[in-house]
Amino acid sequence: MPFQRSMRQSVLLLLAGLSAGSPAQAGSESEACIQTKTWSHYETGWALRTSTTSEIEAGAYHSFAATLYGGREYMFEICGDSKATLIDLVLYGRDGKEIARAKPNGREPVLEYKPEQTQGVFVVAQLRAAKAPSADVALVILHR
Repeated sequence: MPFQRSMRQSVLLLLAGLSAGSPAQAGSESEACIQTKTWSHYETGWALRTSTTSEIEAGAYHSFAATLYGGREYMFEICGDSKATLIDLVLYGRDGKEIARAKPNGREPVLEYKPEQTQGVFVVAQLRAAKAPSADVALVILHR
């Protein structure tokens, strides 16, 4: 069991360091938040699909492409650092149409989605409001 936990933690840390934009500082507040949430979801059967961190300017967004497999449940979760005050989390189809949107939840929106068929999506995180010009944001995609 210690090896399995160590391996999971290593994979999580490696994936958390990947970024679609400017990388967030390693060990950042947003990264620590998303790691804690991810570990808690393992207990309810969720598995890590991918994780990324980035720095987003206020008003800007980052988009991440993903393929979701039909019949699987997905959880998209974001943690923003204390500079972030409002982050939107939206799924768009490859055609640009909105598929699903997380309910507003400050700097920690969560969205669960279960596609009927396999589909490509864009996961969009938009920093709507912040106390500073930019904020660190971490995103995780879990599945079961």
